[in-house]
Amino acid sequence: MADNGWNLYDVSYRDAADALPAGAQALVWVGDYNNSSCSFEESDSALRSAVTGMAGDPKVWGYFISDEPDPAACATAPAQHLARTQLIHSIDPNTHVVEVIDANSGQTSLNQVPLWLGTADYIGIDPYPCLAGQSNCDFSIIRQYANAADAAGLTYWGVAQGFGSGNWRWPTQAEEVQILNTWRATNARSVMTFAWTWSGSNLYDHPELLCVFKKFNQDGVADTSLCGSPPPPPPPPPPPPPPPPPPPPPPPPGNDPVITAAGDICGSATDCSPTANLVMSINPTVALTLGDNAYENGSLSQYQTEYDPNWGRFKSRTKPTTGNHEWHTANAQGYHDYFGSIAPADYYSYDVGAWHLIALASDNGSISNARGSAEETWLRNDLVAHPNQCTLAYWHEPRFTSGTGHSSDTSWTPIWQDLYDANADLVLNGHVHNYERFAPQTPSGTRDDARGIVEIVAGTGGVSHYTSGSPIANSVVQNDTSFGVLKLTLHPESYDWQFMPATGNFSDSGSRACH
Repeated sequence: MADNGWNLYDVSYRDAADALPAGAQALVWVGDYNNSSCSFEESDSALRSAVTGMAGDPKVWGYFISDEPDPAACATAPAQHLARTQLIHSIDPNTHVVEVIDANSGQTSLNQVPLWLGTADYIGIDPYPCLAGQSNCDFSIIRQYANAADAAGLTYWGVAQGFGSGNWRWPTQAEEVQILNTWRATNARSVMTFAWTWSGSNLYDHPELLCVFKKFNQDGVADTSLCGSPPPPPPPPPPPPPPPPPPPPPPPPGNDPVITAAGDICGSATDCSPTANLVMSINPTVALTLGDNAYENGSLSQYQTEYDPNWGRFKSRTKPTTGNHEWHTANAQGYHDYFGSIAPADYYSYDVGAWHLIALASDNGSISNARGSAEETWLRNDLVAHPNQCTLAYWHEPRFTSGTGHSSDTSWTPIWQDLYDANADLVLNGHVHNYERFAPQTPSGTRDDARGIVEIVAGTGGVSHYTSGSPIANSVVQNDTSFGVLKLTLHPESYDWQFMPATGNFSDSGSRACH
């Protein structure tokens, strides 16, 4: 995105804000407004905790509090948004608050414009002129809503259509030029773009539009001067490789142990309740946490008020590990105070049935995962001491991910190498707030059906979702809509996996033999 001139990015957490390139800042999404319950998805206490954790961060430009709230359904919505803006300013007064209102429902949308005066620092207005099934875009609606906003005295941003899905089609290059220049002729303070990626629509797959946005982002005038000649059509893709052999059939039902796993779990006392109830219904032998168990800082208070009423119901059967948010509290002390002897060290191992399981620490704290570090040396010795046929390791940051918000973490390559050398079978991670399963691969990412390790990312515990990105090599399946847990049945020489949704209806399942 930076290559095309955008300098303000919609992100979900401080970690993503701090990882932005030089010159870029974050508009942090802090949860939507629910037009059915007429309330914000994040409580005031959860919002206060999140904003307090980001206050003063120079990479945080502001907070995005709501997308298309509906005062026709919720008469109190404008007052609630004003109160939320005032709460944010009381904690982080030097930042900005943004909300986007609906501008695609005709007179109903126009009638609501005056109601939002003063409820946020900037009101985004999103008339999308290019409708599916219509050859011409109705650019007049941009001016219509700008006039309504001017009459109401709003300080507003335009929202430029950069997608095609559902009721809308992709604008052509000439139409995108006209959209942007129409907004330029209004009193809009700036122009947002919707969307880099949304509902299967990826703006980054449309270079004919990116060059228009790049020119507009440079000097505020949209034209095709940076677009050059139309590119030739891409060559046809190579034929897909032959499918791998089917996995062995699962063994007959028995009493083999069952474990569950998820990370990025509790951001409030309610958002992780669905996954906690799901784990209770599965009744696993052991429940793994994949880190970032209690947001925002993994403090003892956050464990007691957010995690304990939910996942604490099976605390005695839990084998946890830390995420980067646990280390926001010095030495991950809140994590250690809460779990006590259940988490005997920052990294540890144990057996479940015929399997050997290894819990490793997040690399965002004081624990190094580098070759020759204390943790890596311990791991090599532990693998030698436990030559089980089946081995599973878990920690927070994934070596491989296609998701957004975080990228593949190559610092875990030495750990992967040790596991690969010892013929380990399975790695579980969180950190990226979605689900993704990879085919067996080497530490460098080469497909290896004979000895490769399967990685499954299950950052689906309930706190939020990141958008799935374009799949990288060996990615088999992704989902960014369902919260849930990974259920594993550990047979003596194989395992069955099943992603079980607590919300939504996504599922993924299969079986695989150990090495």
